[in-house]
Amino acid sequence: MPTTPALNPLTLTKFVAWIVVAVVATLLLVRRKMTRRTRLAFVVGGTLLFGLAYGAVLSPGLNPNPPSSLRTVLRGLLAQGRVALPVLGMLVVLLLATWVSNKVICGYGCQLGLLQDWLHRVPLPKWQPPFRLSNSVRAAAFVALIITLGAAGLDWIGVIDPFEIFQFNLTLPVALTAGAVLIAGLFVYRPWCRFLCPFGFMGCGAGQPLPSADQPRCVQGLRGVREGLPLGRDGGHLRRQAHPRRLLRLRRLHRGVQGEGCLGLAKALERVKLRREGALPGLA
Repeated sequence: MPTTPALNPLTLTKFVAWIVVAVVATLLLVRRKMTRRTRLAFVVGGTLLFGLAYGAVLSPGLNPNPPSSLRTVLRGLLAQGRVALPVLGMLVVLLLATWVSNKVICGYGCQLGLLQDWLHRVPLPKWQPPFRLSNSVRAAAFVALIITLGAAGLDWIGVIDPFEIFQFNLTLPVALTAGAVLIAGLFVYRPWCRFLCPFGFMGCGAGQPLPSADQPRCVQGLRGVREGLPLGRDGGHLRRQAHPRRLLRLRRLHRGVQGEGCLGLAKALERVKLRREGALPGLA
């Protein structure tokens, strides 16, 4: 994202819309009012508004997104020797929102992330890559970005930037990358976010887990543990009532769980290996 868009009134309205969405989503989650339908409305509405609507009214290449704000600041610092203060201010606010509210910008405001989230809902086999693998690749990509910007002023992510699809700016590298990301998104939850996104890497650096694709399903799963109900079609069934005092520990476990809703929760429960039905070893 160039330094000039930050002065564009339409760009500022998008920034304000991000903050409004972040605040509303956070309040709904804190108050446990985020239903599955509401979450889907955020996914569909965010993709259409932040992606296609703003992509249609803004000039080509000037539709801001969280990673582009970070890349613009890095490019200014490492290659140009100056940084536009409005862009820096926007980045700081977005990162603060991400750290304070558990990657709410990624989960509810990023158009590409929301599109991947939408695609991942297609009922196909899913693969859960290990966090060490995905974050190691993402760290390597971030280091490569720093090196290429510092050494040659090259923003290599900008060359393949899949966000350009929202303005139909389809160069060959963009088309190939976007196609690969969207196809992979059918099977892997948010592959761009997890493997290549520099903004996501910065957010994860604050110790926050990856965004949950379906927070309401996780909440329902936690209630199901208390009520002795199965966690759903994703597996990891608990057929005996868990002790209510273990729910807090289960919530703490969920903070580090990746994946979509109960799928990640169920896999985490399978990993800790129930010693007996209704007991959650490893969480005591």
